[in-house]
Amino acid sequence: LKSRGQWVAQWHEGEKRPRYKLNLSPDCSQRDAEGAFRLWVRAKEAARNQDAGITIERIMAGYIEAKHKEHKNVATMNYNWKALKPVFAHLQPADLKTVKVVNGEERTICHEYAVARQSAGIARDTIWTELYRLRTACKWASAEGLVKGDWKPKNVWVPSQGPARDIVLEEGEVFSVFDECRMPHVRLTLILAISTGARKTAIKELRWAKVDF
Repeated sequence: LKSRGQWVAQWHEGEKRPRYKLNLSPDCSQRDAEGAFRLWVRAKEAARNQDAGITIERIMAGYIEAKHKEHKNVATMNYNWKALKPVFAHLQPADLKTVKVVNGEERTICHEYAVARQSAGIARDTIWTELYRLRTACKWASAEGLVKGDWKPKNVWVPSQGPARDIVLEEGEVFSVFDECRMPHVRLTLILAISTGARKTAIKELRWAKVDF
């Protein structure tokens, strides 16, 4: 159909009516527009069939392995996946935008997961980290060509983070912390953290080749 002079494809998903703009001239005939639409549908079906064997479990395994090869610290990634796995392992990326009723409202499985974790007493920031890890892994899979279908990072809903927990030390308190450090590597880590503002993981992944005196 035409919308504001442009040819678009429109379909029903429950009460929603998504649209996709076809790259056609406004002067294109109805017959040519229908042909372009059929090609678009076949392309989507081909991509969906290709994605059929790609599960979230496979994506996370590939993502963590790739990060391990980049010498990244994957301990936290594995810990996040341990929490995500029971809910998401068998799913495909396209399933992440499937509508679910959560607390009486139409949401997604990511909302459902967040509510369940929060009910279990898990901190909001932890839930954010887990779902953001899932989004990042799926985005990696898309960039690597593992996922060809209609997938976007926003399909993985992520809650807002909790309030910041800023603790400011006085100068004397900083030196008191240094004085209590008995292990040289711990003291060095603290010095680097306070001097550069770098996070623990970034410091642990630091290599001499990246140090410029």
